[in-house]
Amino acid sequence: MKNLLHVLLLSFTFSTFAHGAENAHWSASWAAVPDSPGPALNTQTIRQVVRTSIAGSKVRIRLSNLYGTKPVTIGPVHLGAHAGDTQVQAGTDQTLTFAGKPTVTIANGDSALSDPVDMQVPALRNLAVSPYLPEQVAVSTIHGAGMQTVFMTTAGDLTGAQSFSPEQTDDSRFF
Repeated sequence: MKNLLHVLLLSFTFSTFAHGAENAHWSASWAAVPDSPGPALNTQTIRQVVRTSIAGSKVRIRLSNLYGTKPVTIGPVHLGAHAGDTQVQAGTDQTLTFAGKPTVTIANGDSALSDPVDMQVPALRNLAVSPYLPEQVAVSTIHGAGMQTVFMTTAGDLTGAQSFSPEQTDDSRFF
């Protein structure tokens, strides 16, 4: 039985999909629960790394604005195999969509689930998730103890870049 990955990004659920028409289902492979309001954020790209627990053939993520004080627009969002620091392995970059669109506006207190993308992901694989914030965010939603480096840059939309030079790092999980 194959899985589809479901990643919750702060509710960043990373799901895997199990194949076989009668056996198809989504399984959570990684999650970080939103636990507090986070800092204000500029127009910027954020690259976060998640480690899957199980393998899958499709991936989707959930973004959360649980602690936001107003709607937040996110996108584009890219997903790819992590290759260390800010790097994404060449040829693995995927653009995520939300209801077929490259951006999503999430109401305060709500979350949004991406459309599934075809991606063969082995168990225990590190993936880079790169959302772009096209507008400033007054109050972000975070999981405060992410225990892994998050890379941030205000140099524009670098979600599809194989690598970039971060201006800031953090150890929280955003959205």
